[in-house]
Amino acid sequence: MSTWDRLQHVVAEVLGDRHPPLTDGTTAPDVPGWGLAETISILCAVEDEFGVRFRDDQVEGVRTLGDLLRLLEEAGAG
Repeated sequence: MSTWDRLQHVVAEVLGDRHPPLTDGTTAPDVPGWGLAETISILCAVEDEFGVRFRDDQVEGVRTLGDLLRLLEEAGAG
């Protein structure tokens, strides 16, 4: 399974059935009910899935799922 597929799976698990199709341009405002708690849950689930830990300064600039994917790739996760 690719890094992108794994990332989509993790996000979908956190968001449940309420999300539209996920793309690299998907942002929290694109998904009804995706608030701060879901963002934190997604980041924690991604860290667990990929065995990485992000610093606060690393995630501050993450706005889209594509940004999160690039962060994972930079961390050598996959």
